[in-house]
Amino acid sequence: MDTLLYQTENGYVVDCPCPDHPPILLVFGNWAVYLETDAFLGLTDFMHTIDSACFRNNMPHGRKIIIRTGLGNMFWLMNEPELEELRELLAQAVLAYRVRKLVFE
Repeated sequence: MDTLLYQTENGYVVDCPCPDHPPILLVFGNWAVYLETDAFLGLTDFMHTIDSACFRNNMPHGRKIIIRTGLGNMFWLMNEPELEELRELLAQAVLAYRVRKLVFE
């Protein structure tokens, strides 16, 4: 059974214990990614270490923060409010994930 861990205006995180794909689904803006638990926790830590000033560029559509994804030439483009929302989404989802693991395992 899928469990919504946290949701914001532009995204959500679901714990999906399905054997066909990794257990964590992260949806934010116009992208979605399934993550293994360690990758989910690592991404959360990484997003909180980003100094957005170091990633600033002049991109169209007001998105000035470019973050390399590790997939060759694929990047995440976002503005400061989107980065803050993603940080909140991940932090709250990790908290809910850890509480669920304590209570149900």
